[in-house]
Amino acid sequence: MTMAERAYHDLKSMVITEALPPAAPVDKQQLMEQLGIGQAPLRDALQRLSFEKLVVISPRRGTFIADLSLIQLQQAFDARLLIERHTARLAATKITPPQTKALRDLHRETAQMAAGENLLTAIAIDQQFHRTIAGIGDNEFLRDFLDTLMPITMRLWYYVHSRAKDPAVTIHEAGQGHFVIIDALATGQPDAAEQAMANHILHFRDRAFDQIMNGNR
Repeated sequence: MTMAERAYHDLKSMVITEALPPAAPVDKQQLMEQLGIGQAPLRDALQRLSFEKLVVISPRRGTFIADLSLIQLQQAFDARLLIERHTARLAATKITPPQTKALRDLHRETAQMAAGENLLTAIAIDQQFHRTIAGIGDNEFLRDFLDTLMPITMRLWYYVHSRAKDPAVTIHEAGQGHFVIIDALATGQPDAAEQAMANHILHFRDRAFDQIMNGNR
């Protein structure tokens, strides 16, 4: 892993976990000292995070951690609905028993990480669950589009579950949608898989928006 890649992953984790809070200015000198990196790796990492809408780079104002914008989040979920409903349909026509097992394993690992309060790893595994379904559908363009949306929703995923009284319980509740999706895929039902994916995404979107609008920040 290059210095820039390490800086990118470290900074992304800091944004997701709010070690770098929403709307906060980025102190580049402090980050270079904290991460033990130079200007070039930091610049490259911030550019990648800017592309993922996690950082805002303004030539006049400076660099800031992106705020949690309801409009931007709504747009991200609208895009995920369009993409993932279709990836679920495609996957239902192509999935194999080993791929079904892989999805069940990912879902179980997410719950295990959440129970151990390792939320950051649980987020990464949950992301892999959705990417795996896109991969089963075998459309690289849809998978690439999904990848650009994942960082925003990963951040919101952490925001919601980290504020729960018992994250393991809320993640288990949210994960019930995974079971429905997997069953629809495994039995080769494109319509049911599409609907299950839509219900899963909308359920999480509504919960997240309600938490943000109620001021739980």
